Amino acid sequence: MANSADARNTYGADTYISIEALVGTSYNDTFIGNAEANTFTGGKGDDTLEGGAGTDTAVFSGARANYDIVTNPDGTITVTDRRANQDGSDTLKDIRFAKFSDQTVAVVNATPASLSLSSASVAENAPAFTVVGRLLASDADGDGLSYSLTSNPDGAFALSGDYLVLARPLDHEAKAQYAVDVTVTDAYGAATTRTFTVTATDVAEHLVLRGTSGRNTLVGLNGNDQLWGGGGKDALTGGTGQDKFVFDTRASKSHMDTITDFNVADDAIWLENRIFSKLGRSGSEGNPTKVKAQNFAYDKAKDANDYLVYNKSKGELYYDSNGSAAGGAVEIAKVSNKARLTKDDFFLI
Repeated sequence: MANSADARNTYGADTYISIEALVGTSYNDTFIGNAEANTFTGGKGDDTLEGGAGTDTAVFSGARANYDIVTNPDGTITVTDRRANQDGSDTLKDIRFAKFSDQTVAVVNATPASLSLSSASVAENAPAFTVVGRLLASDADGDGLSYSLTSNPDGAFALSGDYLVLARPLDHEAKAQYAVDVTVTDAYGAATTRTFTVTATDVAEHLVLRGTSGRNTLVGLNGNDQLWGGGGKDALTGGTGQDKFVFDTRASKSHMDTITDFNVADDAIWLENRIFSKLGRSGSEGNPTKVKAQNFAYDKAKDANDYLVYNKSKGELYYDSNGSAAGGAVEIAKVSNKARLTKDDFFLI
């Protein structure tokens, strides 16, 4: 029933049912609304305003500061005008808003619920403003929602609208998880806070490790690493990934390195073409070239051009600058796991 009424000319305590817009009398009136958005102006007297199923508003004549608003044990709201002979003390049931002369307030306001984050992990080293996940929440009253960070460890995060984003890159090895407190607030101040655990996921990092002229121990991680032993007798461990073991110093027993974990499926040995010049002068770091088949032999040099020799049973790698001629063979590396190296594992740079 869509209608309105003005009861200011009636007398006594009246009851009005299913009227959407109503102005009451100076007596103790009772208004009962319908499923629409009802507007009730009780006027003077101690009125009872029952909104029903719609989003309803009770209208008062004075400024908000003139009224006390109390929530009763039965869930009703009492709005009392402290001014003499004005709006009296009204009881509100199922009324959403109280409209005063200077502002409108929500007298019944559901707290935002179901705060969630669509994703709670992000790759380490991702740049600032990378999206971690989208924040979602619900509000039974349909109010607009806003989000804020109430705990932001290390200043690592920020908000962009309803998205949680990075304020800076994260480092999995330094810190893998962050407890982030997010608060969702509706248009009338009701709020809910939840803690989300955000994980910085590990990403394979491609390391370039360079030794000095002394004895070094170089250990790669789970990326595609380069290990340059340099001078001295070094221990080289690539780890997982497609690793490159680089030899760029003069062939000498004092420069012999040990490769601990060569994997023929993934790894390679790089030889600097200016040092190992008998193998050719082609190749570079950006474009390595394979060692020629005729320059590689097993166990000992058999031809004049067998410059690279690998002893399979002992895991010993030699550079032989004069091939099958006497002398010239120098051990440059020991492959401690005795991997079954072939010519395809060697490249010139």
